[in-house]
Amino acid sequence: NSINAIFDLGCVSALVKVLVDFRQDAKVVRHAQAALAALAANENCAYLLVNNEFEIDAIEAIDFAFRCHRENKEVAEECVALVHALASHVDVRVLLNDQNMSALLHDVVITHKHENLQLMCTSAVERLTA
Repeated sequence: NSINAIFDLGCVSALVKVLVDFRQDAKVVRHAQAALAALAANENCAYLLVNNEFEIDAIEAIDFAFRCHRENKEVAEECVALVHALASHVDVRVLLNDQNMSALLHDVVITHKHENLQLMCTSAVERLTA
């Protein structure tokens, strides 16, 4: 099926590598996060992303990409959307909590006072703590 093709092609690991290699380019980071969030709708992809089976730690890459563009609202929105998508899967949620992803969400809340972004963070934290 198409999900197995994504694994076979290494799409998830390639997108994580993009977050690291192009971390200074907010537009690329935003689009890579959006693509990862779309893939994270599938539990297998989500688990693969956070299970640290890559050459590059995906959670660290997500966190670092956000920190490079801390003030960029669009990057923050995509980052929160990605965490939210990942946290929709119970097994993945445990790994996210082990990696302290709620700290990243807390940083977003402190940095950005946009109401929509605050609501997104609240929803993501609720998923993480469910």
